[in-house]
Amino acid sequence: MPVRKIPKSFRAVTGRFPSLINDRCISYESKLEHDYYLTLEFDRSIKCYEEQPLEIPGTVNGRQVRYIPDCLITFKDSRPQLLVECKYSTELQDDNEKLQIKIARLHEYAQQNRLEFRVITENDIQAAYLNNCLRLYRYAKPPQNIAESGSQIFKILKKKHETTISGLLSELGTNAREQANFTPAIWHLLFTGMITTDLNTLITPNSVLRSTDGQDTFTQTRL
Repeated sequence: MPVRKIPKSFRAVTGRFPSLINDRCISYESKLEHDYYLTLEFDRSIKCYEEQPLEIPGTVNGRQVRYIPDCLITFKDSRPQLLVECKYSTELQDDNEKLQIKIARLHEYAQQNRLEFRVITENDIQAAYLNNCLRLYRYAKPPQNIAESGSQIFKILKKKHETTISGLLSELGTNAREQANFTPAIWHLLFTGMITTDLNTLITPNSVLRSTDGQDTFTQTRL
């Protein structure tokens, strides 16, 4: 669990959002942290991640201090854990000796403990990818008709192998009202990765959909 509780702030964007990977609410201390944590929810190689994960001792001018990195990521494979500090590029460009000392100490701690360390800025988060994540995360919870709708979607994708969103909808319904019934299921299956598209490009009706492995078994996602 986090070693520090993030306080409310009138100067920064703070809050909490439900993380499916961690099965709990994650706290964030800036919009950058929120956006970065959201993208982690779509990384299938991540086992879990934790905000404000640990205290790292340090010494500045003979005085004992403590540093708390923003995030610690654990992967499903054998990769070392990743220690992350989220900072806006303008903060890194400023002549901020205190921040420079903190980053140097986090990097040193990571090396001493066989961890990877990385500073994340807004430049590491592609706008189109983030917009897609924001859109799809709203459909993390499966719609009530997911079993029936999902089966019909997979039936078409198995036959065609790939098709555009508009092409899929045209086969699922003869009019806009019928097609709208399938839209939440499509977004949910994209969120779960059961069907895929290029998330680095903004999703449009012309985006190409593919089935990942032909699975058509649907489970309830916890929120």
